[in-house]
Amino acid sequence: MGFEGSRRRGLRGILGAPCVASPSRTGRWGLEAASIALALVTLVAMVPNTSGATYPVAHVYGPPYHGGVLPTLNLVTYGCHSKATQLKAWGFALKQGVGGGSDSAYGKACPATPYRVGSQSIGTAGGGMEVSVATPVPTGFHNLTAAIDVNYTAILKESSGSTTDKCPLMHTTTHSGSYYDGSSWSYYPNFHGPIVLNSKTYYYYSTTHGASGSCSSYAQIALQVQVVAIASNGLAGYGLANDSLTSTVGAGTYSLSPSTFNLGAYVSTVNSTYWSCSNATLWNYGSWSNTSASCSGSNNTVTSSWNYHYSKIVPGTNSSMTFSDSDLLLMSWFGNYSASRTWDVMMFITCNTNAGTGYFPHGVAIATLNVGTAGNGITLKSVTVK
Repeated sequence: MGFEGSRRRGLRGILGAPCVASPSRTGRWGLEAASIALALVTLVAMVPNTSGATYPVAHVYGPPYHGGVLPTLNLVTYGCHSKATQLKAWGFALKQGVGGGSDSAYGKACPATPYRVGSQSIGTAGGGMEVSVATPVPTGFHNLTAAIDVNYTAILKESSGSTTDKCPLMHTTTHSGSYYDGSSWSYYPNFHGPIVLNSKTYYYYSTTHGASGSCSSYAQIALQVQVVAIASNGLAGYGLANDSLTSTVGAGTYSLSPSTFNLGAYVSTVNSTYWSCSNATLWNYGSWSNTSASCSGSNNTVTSSWNYHYSKIVPGTNSSMTFSDSDLLLMSWFGNYSASRTWDVMMFITCNTNAGTGYFPHGVAIATLNVGTAGNGITLKSVTVK
């Protein structure tokens, strides 16, 4: 199995575009890394291991590794009481095969300020790294597997800061009307001349008073791990897929084989408040009709959450969430590795934390993801070629 000339040129073009850190909230380098991995999977003619072939000798490579590491950082704040903090800088020790990092975001409602400035407070802290490890691979068809241990702790909390969860309301008043003087129509506020009420005239006037408000408070974390194998000469590449996932806390073992490990969690409280009352007067060609005030309104508060772990989404109604877990990833691909005697096994790791509150007078939120301290981290346990 191999590349045609056009596919080789296409792969070189993809790998020639560097991943550059961006100050955007999502972290552009993570999206570019994901695009590289996806392009590799698309461009390479992937053949599943259906031959049943086995190899008597497995080549197992472990630390110390030879390769390169590129850490990234993205911190953004908006509002007077927002914070974006890198608790531990992202990095990877090739000698030990261990690395990681930790990020935290915080948002707290600002005090009342003139001209409605500072009604929202948002913190975004993101980081991650690219890790490339040189791996010798014998010529021919092989199964290359990267064993990666991911340990993490996450904390998410949000609150409206009040027992009622109500929003401050913005009041409005609207007027409408129409008048027919027997020959032409005019409309509020530009009625023609004085209002004359007789059997040939029509007059309608309505006033509506109301108020509305919408507030929110939220915290979110996300962790993503992708792995690709690229020939050192740039002539071929494969996106490695996870054969199985073993989790020590509640997630179980998965039979799916996606190309990306994903962890995500989210908690939020949203309030929507509304009321409106209207009154109308009608002169209808000689007769009066008054509409008594009619009112409507609503006050709706929704607290929601979800926890996305690899391939399972667990919804809920939590305003806080704390969890720790350990996942063993066996990312592999069977294919023709004859394009080069040396391949670069590359891990693309992205972390994002977001916390914010908007319009709640006392709202607060915090999101922390720890993949780098107190027993947490990412370990490249081994790269096996068989």
